[in-house]
Amino acid sequence: MASINTETLKNIFFWGFIITILAILVLGKLTRDNVILIIIITIVVVLLDILYRTYQEQGDKQDDPNKDFPSDRYMDSVGGVCPDYWTVKEYDRFGNPTCQNTFGIQIVPKTKKSGKTYQKCFDKDSTDTVTFKKITWPIDDDKLHGSQQCKWVRNCGPADGSRASWIGIDSKC
Repeated sequence: MASINTETLKNIFFWGFIITILAILVLGKLTRDNVILIIIITIVVVLLDILYRTYQEQGDKQDDPNKDFPSDRYMDSVGGVCPDYWTVKEYDRFGNPTCQNTFGIQIVPKTKKSGKTYQKCFDKDSTDTVTFKKITWPIDDDKLHGSQQCKWVRNCGPADGSRASWIGIDSKC
C-alpha cells in the first residue's frame, strides 16, 4: 500500500492546483457548489494517481530478477518451519515447531568421517518427528548456518535419490 510521503504530497498539491485552475477557466467564477465539485474531482484524481503508482511499484517488485524467493514472510510462516512435505504436529510454549514426517519420506542419518552416525534426526523415542527451534525471518546467513535446521539438513536431510528438499534452507546450508 502506498504511504503518504513527500512525493505523494507534491502530487496532491500539483493536481489540486491544476484542477482548480482548469475549473476556474471552465466555470468562470467560484461558487460554493463549484468549490465542492473541485474538491471531489481533486480527491478522485489524487486517488487514481496513488493507485496507479502503487500498481506500478508492485509490478516493479514482481519483475525483479533478483527477488528473494521464497519470501521472508513465507519462510517465517510456512517454508522455514518444517522440511518440505512434513507437517507441523504442534508448537511448544516457546513457538518451537514439532514437525512430523507425515508422508514417510526416507531420512538417512549421515555417517561422519569419524564413523559415527548422526543421532539427532528425530526426537527421542520417535521415528517420525523432530522439534526445531523457531527461526524468525529474515535471518542472516551466519545464524542460519549455525541453526538446528541447517544441522538437520546437513546430517539428516532426505536420502540420496529422493526428490525431497527444504526450499530456502537446504541451498543456504
